[in-house]
Amino acid sequence: YAKERSAPLALPPSVPSDARIVYGVHAVTELLRNPSSQIHALCLPSVSPGMASPGLAALHALAQERGIEPLAWSRTDLDRLTRGGVHQGVVAFCPAFHYHSDVHPLLQAAGDQAPLLVILDGVTDPQNLGALVRSAYVLGGHGVILPMNHSAQVTAAAVKAAAGATEVLPIAQVANLVRSMRDLKEREVQLLAAVAPGQGGVPAWDCDLRRPTAILLGSEGKGLRPQVRKSCDGRIEVP
Repeated sequence: YAKERSAPLALPPSVPSDARIVYGVHAVTELLRNPSSQIHALCLPSVSPGMASPGLAALHALAQERGIEPLAWSRTDLDRLTRGGVHQGVVAFCPAFHYHSDVHPLLQAAGDQAPLLVILDGVTDPQNLGALVRSAYVLGGHGVILPMNHSAQVTAAAVKAAAGATEVLPIAQVANLVRSMRDLKEREVQLLAAVAPGQGGVPAWDCDLRRPTAILLGSEGKGLRPQVRKSCDGRIEVP
């Protein structure tokens, strides 16, 4: 009871009331490495420099390169701020996450390469969203597309699970997923529904990913919605 009635944390003056938090060593490292990212404030544990772990010491150095003076907060306050999230002693305050409103910036991000996109239809777990964004980034993807409704958002938990990939990989949030798929088809992007083995998919290693491609994954329970599945050009088998 006493913990629930504890006073709210006082935010630094540089942090607006609508700021989002990013926590975790990898997530905040990617944020600091991205020169276009904006950081209102950075909080690190209140320990002496000689007692900091190598990861925290590296973060402190990156912050200094960006001209950011970290604030020393106790781990207890960081626990309260992240509501039990695994923050690893690192929290950054940032502006609200920027979603693209359509697929075009994601196609432009491919440059002279064949675009490789991931479309998520109804993935509602932030941890799963983060893991999929991380996988898309590591595998050379150029962006992720989410529906505006019935989908996980890029929350602090998703950013942590993505190890910071959400801060460098373009993510679009669209009002109508099927319409966006139609836009991709008009730009000669093949749409492949990801399926488990035995469901009629072409093995991933046999697909021609040199073509512009978007791979679709459905929700954790029901998979792709029927109208989304019908709009796909084929199936890709993901073991």
